[in-house]
Amino acid sequence: MKSINFLIVALILMSLQSEVFAQCCAAGNPVSSNYSMQNSGINVLGVSYSHIYSISDTYYNGIEQLDSTYSETEFNFSSISLSYGLTDKLRILADIGYFFNKSQNFVKLDYNRYAQGFGNLNLGLSYDTYQSEDNEFKVSQTLKITLPVGEFNQVYDDIKLPIDLQPSSGNYKYNLGLMLSNRFGNSGFTLYSINSIETAQFVETSTSKYKYGNLYNLSLIGAYQILDELSGLLQLRFEIRDRALIGSKNQPNQYSYLNATGVVNVFVSPQLNYTIADDWTVSCQLNYPIYKNVNGEQLTNKFSLQAGISKSFDFFGDEEFSENPEIIPNGREEGLSFAKVKVSGECDMCKSRIENVANEFDNVEDSDWDSETDLLTIFYKDISPDITAILKSIADSGHDNEKYKADDTVYNKLPKCCQYRSN
Repeated sequence: MKSINFLIVALILMSLQSEVFAQCCAAGNPVSSNYSMQNSGINVLGVSYSHIYSISDTYYNGIEQLDSTYSETEFNFSSISLSYGLTDKLRILADIGYFFNKSQNFVKLDYNRYAQGFGNLNLGLSYDTYQSEDNEFKVSQTLKITLPVGEFNQVYDDIKLPIDLQPSSGNYKYNLGLMLSNRFGNSGFTLYSINSIETAQFVETSTSKYKYGNLYNLSLIGAYQILDELSGLLQLRFEIRDRALIGSKNQPNQYSYLNATGVVNVFVSPQLNYTIADDWTVSCQLNYPIYKNVNGEQLTNKFSLQAGISKSFDFFGDEEFSENPEIIPNGREEGLSFAKVKVSGECDMCKSRIENVANEFDNVEDSDWDSETDLLTIFYKDISPDITAILKSIADSGHDNEKYKADDTVYNKLPKCCQYRSN
């Protein structure tokens, strides 16, 4: 773990020392840096909505802020994101966004122009390539493709808008990501490293070909569970983009770097997540640049605000649990059906606690937890009990299970002989 963290830090330091450049405000969906840190399980659909307001009003040349203000830009952008668990490790991802306004104000001319419409459609896969036995360290990889479904030829006052103001990027993009996460025992603290690289195809206009510079994002995120319903995150995000390429259609094999493109930005982003009724999670985040290094004179971001809401829907949750109408041994009534679920525990006190919770539910005839296998068998007659609700109550009593993780505060209050986690 130490070697991995050292590698991440080394990559960040090297990127800051490199001479890399990029356009300031590339077209298409803005980079979303709002993380709810929720994992979708098998057959679980995750849905989230977020809205971003961003304003850019400061010109830089290199790392120096300029006094002149030629123009200002701002946008209001909403997106809907979906994730669905195909297996316990593999998820499919999709998101699409809409610009309610994407505007540019020429300050000295008192003139405004703007665009609106759908941005890009992003489709992808996420796969958990490694998870430690204690479930504290995990490695996930993502692969996404961007489809330019939005409009790319909008005009304003009979003049075609520049590429940066178009809602869509006008080209296909490809994104490869890597996420490392490490939970530190029962401290309530989790550290994330989320890194990605994005490359784009050429955009063809009537007279030229244009290619956005490669985009690199490196994020270090610390998350802390403040209360049962409230968590706080602090993110340090490095956003690096290469210079853009431009060429002529008459000379298809000759390209040159475009002036005034290329940037290194460092953002600090505090975020709060709050869980309300029925596991809805609302979040808010501020993205504030603390370091800018641009090639030539460029308009840079002042800040952005992001707010969102998310929820997971387990439509097929009860199908995860094995049910068997076989005759039950151990002296129980013949003809009982049963379901077996995984519940973590340690001793006879755990056994009593887990079984008492299960036995309180309607349609449960009896239950039996085995400390050797960590399997809870729930017995019933004709009507199956609500297994998902039972597991939720068991987690509320302090016991992790195959569907829910017990809150750290509740777990820490268990007697020492009942504390089953390795750290």
